[in-house]
Amino acid sequence: MREKTQIFTVNGQPLPAPDADVTVAFRDVEAAAPVRDQDGFLHRSVIRRGLGDWTFRYSRLSEPERQALEALFPRDTDVFVFGHPDPEDLSRIRYTTCYREDLTLGLGDVRGQWHDCAFRIREV
Repeated sequence: MREKTQIFTVNGQPLPAPDADVTVAFRDVEAAAPVRDQDGFLHRSVIRRGLGDWTFRYSRLSEPERQALEALFPRDTDVFVFGHPDPEDLSRIRYTTCYREDLTLGLGDVRGQWHDCAFRIREV
């Protein structure tokens, strides 16, 4: 079984350690599409700034590892509490409300193995 990481959690349960670094990006949520005025200035109506997106990648997962990963994410709701390093102070853990997006799995060449697995966790 794959080792677990304590720095990334879903509802307090540790995620399986990814094979490579976790990719982190930050985005803004806008009320409407930005528009340019006659002078060329861009006007944005930003509701929230700096929402996190974390991408996790696994080169291979066994079927039991895939099932354990799936069991971490709630089935009755789309959102969960995600624990992650605080981008402003990496020595602290921050907890945010998030949802999982874009789970991809490739059927492996060995029976019971999945390859090129990835998913994204997005802050709400």
